[in-house]
Amino acid sequence: MKFMNSFRLLIVLMFFLSCKDNVTNKLEYTFKEVDFNIQKFIDGNKEVVNMNELISFKWDKVYVFKPYSTPEMINQELGFSWKDVLETGISENDSYCLLVFVKGGKVNKYLKWPRNQGDFSDLSKNHYLLNKAVFNIKKERYGGQDWFFFRYK
Repeated sequence: MKFMNSFRLLIVLMFFLSCKDNVTNKLEYTFKEVDFNIQKFIDGNKEVVNMNELISFKWDKVYVFKPYSTPEMINQELGFSWKDVLETGISENDSYCLLVFVKGGKVNKYLKWPRNQGDFSDLSKNHYLLNKAVFNIKKERYGGQDWFFFRYK
């Protein structure tokens, strides 16, 4: 009997933990959702990418944060405190850039953009309005492989 109670408790605990993950990650937009669209640009040798054509949800402004951006830097740039910023892991990772999409003055979605699928880390500006988020794609040989760098148009 004691074993059954422990087993039930474990099942209930696992259920609640799985629900927590779904709630906390609801803002993350996975890269696989844009991968097909970006590959059309790259494979088609297009030199310009309009972010609005890649992203299917509503947004007003996109913020691009380089690897190792701190939560303080991100919140300062956003102009408000984003409570889920630590969950992105950007402050401890150099394999992706963080794109934060804002709608109506709050974070709508964020995207961890793998740098080997297009690198935003050379941009001099951090935020772009919906109708201005247009980037040139520059292909360069780096470390023995082709890399695609985004430059503001």
